[in-house]
Amino acid sequence: SDDPFDEQNFDATRLINSYFPSEQSLHAAEAVAERLAVQMGVVDHQILQAVERQSSAGEQAKADLEHANGSVSKLTEGLKRIGVKSARTEATVRAMCSDIQSLDLAKRNLTLTITVLRRLNMLETALEQLEDMTKERAYREAANLLEAVLQLASNFETFKTVPRICELLSSVRAVRSQLQAQVMEEFKLHIAPVLQGQVQSMLSDAALVVSVLGPPVVTKLVLWFCAQELAEYDNLFDPAKTSCTLDGVERRYVWVRKWLRGYASAYSAVFPNAWSVQRCLCEEFCVATRRHFGALLQKASKELDVRLLLHVIQRTLDLEKELTARFA
Repeated sequence: SDDPFDEQNFDATRLINSYFPSEQSLHAAEAVAERLAVQMGVVDHQILQAVERQSSAGEQAKADLEHANGSVSKLTEGLKRIGVKSARTEATVRAMCSDIQSLDLAKRNLTLTITVLRRLNMLETALEQLEDMTKERAYREAANLLEAVLQLASNFETFKTVPRICELLSSVRAVRSQLQAQVMEEFKLHIAPVLQGQVQSMLSDAALVVSVLGPPVVTKLVLWFCAQELAEYDNLFDPAKTSCTLDGVERRYVWVRKWLRGYASAYSAVFPNAWSVQRCLCEEFCVATRRHFGALLQKASKELDVRLLLHVIQRTLDLEKELTARFA
């Protein structure tokens, strides 16, 4: 600004000297004073206006502040209402979730109940058919039905306390025991080196039932069969029954080789390969032979021929290699 009063380093003396540089200029003092008075009036007016504006601005700021406080209060009340509504909504959602969970549980229980009832009906029907097939000695059909009955019955083990189911499971065990005894009797009555076609088919179907009855029953039947087949071997070579000696070792091993050759034509159509009947018989044969040799060696301990003993050992090793190669 060109106004000397606005200068940062205002000097009154210098300003007066600029107005009155000489004595001759003093005659204009009144005019200068009037001009300064006018200027002071303008400045006073400007100050008054600034004060009025400042006062008006303060009142406006106060009004704005009061309006802002009111807005904050309204916002706070709005937030409180939203919080209340949110809590109500959350409670409603929780109630809905609880209802949905209850419905879901009811659905699962209903589905489980329907499934159990269907399986129960299937078990009753299959059990009746199994009883009929057992009476008719239709063992192939009985094997399939028995497997289905046992699988269905396993689903009801946790319902044993229900009288009807307990009675039904008892019937399943009874039919199973009856069927097991019946097929075992079929083998005892009809098994032979030469089987008629109808009998062979019947025993083959009965073997299917034995497989379904489980490994313990399979083992029981196979051991019984091996004992039956080895009865002839015992009658021929048991030192307690015959006068055989160690020099009959080759005839012993000829017997087991002959039996193995005849197994395919006589029994392979009856016994499943998974039963390993030939292997089981050979194991039982070895046990019986060991028992026989023990008795013979004890009997001939004082008159033992070393060459004969070496011969027996060699023939035994030959058979051992042969059986190992066969069943390895």
